[in-house]
Amino acid sequence: MTEELKPATPGSSWMSPSPVYHQGEYHLGAGWVFIGRERANDDDYTALEAFMNGKPYDVDGLATCGRYDRDWTTANDELVGTPPEHMLGGYGSSTYQMQLLYPGVQLTTDAIWLHGTNTEGDPTLEKVVPPNMGAYYLDDNQMARAGAEPGTHADKYIGEEGIIYFARLRGMYDVKQPV
Repeated sequence: MTEELKPATPGSSWMSPSPVYHQGEYHLGAGWVFIGRERANDDDYTALEAFMNGKPYDVDGLATCGRYDRDWTTANDELVGTPPEHMLGGYGSSTYQMQLLYPGVQLTTDAIWLHGTNTEGDPTLEKVVPPNMGAYYLDDNQMARAGAEPGTHADKYIGEEGIIYFARLRGMYDVKQPV
């Protein structure tokens, strides 16, 4: 007789509820937090049910819209007033703001050590804010290079002459192509 094994995790789209200390006491939040990028679907719930193996569980309904949704948050974040830039997703977080460019590029407003080549083909190293909204990537040697990583989604989305800008009404970075 073979016994069906319980999955070791509920998939990579769920995070277990963890206690949050707020105003002198611990709160558990509203249950399992969905951390997938898009809205939770039947497959996501099936994976969680299989993991829980018949045990009762709760789901944090504030997170089931997916991290790329403007309204993504968790009960714990709301309880303790986590600022958006420290959340895993939702409006104001880097997950939400970078969803059109991810993966393949990072943005910075700070000067970083940028590796490149000059017109003679010699290697260069200078501390600057990369051009095009501070776009850079880390190569295989973990050296910062200007622009998007070749062959990635960001590289294709930005293209040869795309200009990255912040679309304020949508609260995310996007690309304008020259006409």
